[in-house]
Amino acid sequence: MDFTKEYVKKLEEENQSLKQFIDTYDKDILKKMFESNQIIMLMLHMHTGQILDANEAAVLFYKYPKEKLLKLRIEDLNTTSPANLQTEEIRKLNKNHNNYVFSHQLADGTIKKVEIYSSPSNIGDQTVLFSSIYDVTKQVDTEGGLHKNGEKFASAFRSNPNSMIISDLLIGEIYDVNDAFFELTGLKRNDIIGKTTLSIDLYVNPQDREKMTQTLKKKGSVRNMKIKMRHRSGKILTVLASGELLKTSHEKTIIITLLDITQREQLRDELESNNELLQAIFNSVPAMITIYNPNLQQIETNKEFERITGWTEEDIKKSNILNLVYPDPEYREMAAMYMQSLQPGFKDFIMTGKDGSRIETIWANVKLADGRQVGIGIDNRERRKAQEELERSQGIIKAALASMTDAILIFSPEGRLLYLNDTFVTFHRFKSKEECPELLDEYKNFLDLFFIDETPAPIEMWPVSRALNGEMETNAEYILQRKDTKEKWIGNYSFAPIIEKDGRITGAVAIARDITNRKNNEKEREQLLEQLAYDKQALAESEQRYRIMGESIDYGVWATDAEGKATHISESFCQLVGKTFEEIQELGWLDILIPEQQKEVKDLWMKSVKTGKRFEHEHKFITKSGEIKTVLAIGKPIRNPNNEIVSWAGINLDITERKKIEQKLEEKNGQLTQMNDILEDFVKIAAHDLRSPIQNLISINELVNQSSAEEKLTLISLLDPITKQLQYTVDGLMKTVSLQTQQKLAVAKLRFTKVWKEVSEELSSQMIKFQGRIETNFKNAPDIHFIEVQLISIIRNLVSNAIKYSSKNENAYIKISTSKENKFILFKIEDNGIGINLESTGTDLFKPFKRFTSKAEGTGMGLYIVKNMVERNGGYIRVESKPNIGTTFYCYLKEYIMD
Repeated sequence: MDFTKEYVKKLEEENQSLKQFIDTYDKDILKKMFESNQIIMLMLHMHTGQILDANEAAVLFYKYPKEKLLKLRIEDLNTTSPANLQTEEIRKLNKNHNNYVFSHQLADGTIKKVEIYSSPSNIGDQTVLFSSIYDVTKQVDTEGGLHKNGEKFASAFRSNPNSMIISDLLIGEIYDVNDAFFELTGLKRNDIIGKTTLSIDLYVNPQDREKMTQTLKKKGSVRNMKIKMRHRSGKILTVLASGELLKTSHEKTIIITLLDITQREQLRDELESNNELLQAIFNSVPAMITIYNPNLQQIETNKEFERITGWTEEDIKKSNILNLVYPDPEYREMAAMYMQSLQPGFKDFIMTGKDGSRIETIWANVKLADGRQVGIGIDNRERRKAQEELERSQGIIKAALASMTDAILIFSPEGRLLYLNDTFVTFHRFKSKEECPELLDEYKNFLDLFFIDETPAPIEMWPVSRALNGEMETNAEYILQRKDTKEKWIGNYSFAPIIEKDGRITGAVAIARDITNRKNNEKEREQLLEQLAYDKQALAESEQRYRIMGESIDYGVWATDAEGKATHISESFCQLVGKTFEEIQELGWLDILIPEQQKEVKDLWMKSVKTGKRFEHEHKFITKSGEIKTVLAIGKPIRNPNNEIVSWAGINLDITERKKIEQKLEEKNGQLTQMNDILEDFVKIAAHDLRSPIQNLISINELVNQSSAEEKLTLISLLDPITKQLQYTVDGLMKTVSLQTQQKLAVAKLRFTKVWKEVSEELSSQMIKFQGRIETNFKNAPDIHFIEVQLISIIRNLVSNAIKYSSKNENAYIKISTSKENKFILFKIEDNGIGINLESTGTDLFKPFKRFTSKAEGTGMGLYIVKNMVERNGGYIRVESKPNIGTTFYCYLKEYIMD
């Protein structure tokens, strides 16, 4: 074998080196090397073959005690006849060969094939042979075994399309491979000669070989074991390994067949991945999905279906899902026909949830290629509610946006203008809204935008473009210029994307303000600061002028060194806050700020000192008299010719009055918004509740004109209940408007006993007619901080209702009590009156003009007013009631915190 030749060559080189070593070094060193060598070594007499010495490796191999081994000759170990042995030795020595293969018998009778390499050496006056002995039993047996299998096995092994490898069972030494193995692994024959499967890094996981060998040891064969192998290029292969255990005369040999299934595994992994992806999509899509056969017998649903309807997979297994969500047979049949018809478009269906709730849904159907059908449904309840809320608030929002003095613009994700107010038109120097382009991209035909340093801003860096890209910023400044008139102005933009809960950007909003005049004023102030700083540094005589100018400005001017330490603060400012310059110098001015702003202002100022960026901030000072003043502090670094900061100069501007005006404007805008809400509610209620009585009046009037005198009297008698109803409605509307237009009333500490006395006096006429008893208990919460007029109204309406709808027997009662519940004062009123059917009234109980019995007169506004006042003051109300048993109202009143 090629391996043997290479190995012989290597051993010949080692023996030559050993001979040189013997000739060069002393006998003691030679003895130590001989004994410690791991190679089996014998020292023989040149002519007689007597074993003169044997190292430890030889003793272990031949299994003789060393004393007995030294009494033997080499021919005593060799099973070849002495004549043949002598002939072979002479032949090889005469031809300068020093290796041969023979069979040696060990002490236990075992026959081993050995390859011997001998080299003569002179030790004293003796010529001896140093022989290195190698066990080649496995190689010889393997080669012999293969030859015995004949030409058929060799031909089948070489030509087999599957990769095959013959190797040692225990250590994996490779004896032979076929051509398909080289094609599979990319290896060459030189890569595997004398190697093991582990040394050539064939297995990705060496444990795979260990598992395979254990199976072979136990069962004698292995079938279709999936393992990972490594191609020479580094590519990972997946193969099925099948093998048999071959028994030779010496050890165990295995033959393994490798079937490459890499591509098949990749296809399987891709299929599983696609299935997992489809399943994940099926369960994560925010819509109900059903997959069913045309006969509707097998219906699969996703997680969203379960979330919306409450019907679980277990419920569906027990019963047909159509029976659950459509309990009415006729309605179920209609739904089934729609599912089977595959009609285009969407269709509304009312489904029944597991809790019995009615679920408004929209469904569409599609057909799959395999004949199955898919239904896609959406919960329509929230959309309807949102749509109604949107329609209700749309007018208010538009009115608020239209009234703003800043330019408002809202764009869609595609860059289409959805909304603009009047200020938007004037801000961009258009004459009317009609002139404003609809697409963002079209504005570059009218405008050029520049950054504040006057470098051109591409359209993708315009405020709206940045917002649509997910950016958010306040007070971003741009220079705008009309292309037609060349007019320039400066805009201050605040912009942000409109982001849905799922993270999608559905638009962008931007607010713009023309700050050209302000920037010009700031520029003038900056020039003044620079001039003041220059004069202070350059001319000593200008110091006095500088100070005088500073004192003439509200709260004066200030200056610091490059590290931010104050070098000058106006005397007027020191007097205002009641501190000396020395007390303020080392950041002492932070102490006179309101506490909640101290850290913020300090961090901002130190950042400016560190970066050299302009300092500007609005903050509040506490004056010596305790008054709080709002100032705008502006500071700018002063640099030397080397552009190094040498000092800072700044001014403080009093903007207290301006901030008060801004606050009043905000409050006024809030009041206007509230009035708009009130008027809108008023109009809706009036339109709804006055329509019917007015229409009745019109109809009666028409009939009066067409009737006889006797019939007219009958018709006129019908006007009385109608006019009374109108009166009730108008009175209720007036109460509602009066309630909601009340300005913020004074809060006081109120005793419930005192309030009850006032209410009972107002309701004295009703209470006299009441046949039962009224009990009060205010011990657990005797008082509350609240608005008196509203507390009286809440109690009066609830008690009045309890009296009106009381039971007509001598055991009738009304119980009134107060207690503390967490952060609320609970006002509770309980009666045993006629009660309310809450299932039928639903959420209409607290709506205006809603009455649920004719047993007592009323406008239907009482509970609406109570709920409105409780919730406007931060509380909430709930009710428990059963017909003919009684009603209990729980008013959780949010107590005001007194300063």
